[in-house]
Amino acid sequence: MTMSSERRVTAGGLRGWGGLGALLKQEFDDPEALLEAVERAADREELLLEALRIAGVGAWEFDPASQTLSWSDETFRIFGLDPGSTVPSNELFYSFVEESDRERMLSRQALSYETGAIFDEEYRIIRADGELRYLNSRAQIVPRGKDRNNRFLGVVRDVTERRIFEQKLEAERAVAQKLQSDLIHISRVSAMDTMSSAMAHELNQPLTSITN
Repeated sequence: MTMSSERRVTAGGLRGWGGLGALLKQEFDDPEALLEAVERAADREELLLEALRIAGVGAWEFDPASQTLSWSDETFRIFGLDPGSTVPSNELFYSFVEESDRERMLSRQALSYETGAIFDEEYRIIRADGELRYLNSRAQIVPRGKDRNNRFLGVVRDVTERRIFEQKLEAERAVAQKLQSDLIHISRVSAMDTMSSAMAHELNQPLTSITN
């Protein structure tokens, strides 16, 4: 199934809307200037998406009213999907989220919808190839006026390498703490043995004198 341009976060869609020039000519006194402004906005969006791609950050937009989800190409790449043959949806997204993380994600997402608070969560996904990845998403409701639906706009990053490094660091720290604890225990046992030997020696001295 080929995905329509409306379901992808891409500046190219702005210039690809059929009949935009004709519509502007009918509705505005200076359509050429307005069309140029639209083109500039599209160029800025392309630059932004390219910068995000270079940084390994995906962009996404969710319309709670229509339940429509849009992903940038980098977001598809993070999930291991082909942007040309996959239609993103909330159901598709949560099918990738690790089961033990889903309830927390749904709860935090609902809270952000209701309060406007920033959504900032780390979670695990199982990609289509079976690979476990750690992702971080940040998002917030963007008001669009009384005549347009608010949108949930966000970014997603793959933080797997950082998370694995932190886990290894924690494991090494736990091993170091265990070794330190064992050394302290050994030192205490050794000190007690030394003290016991000294006390035994002191007690044996009078006995030796008496015996002699």
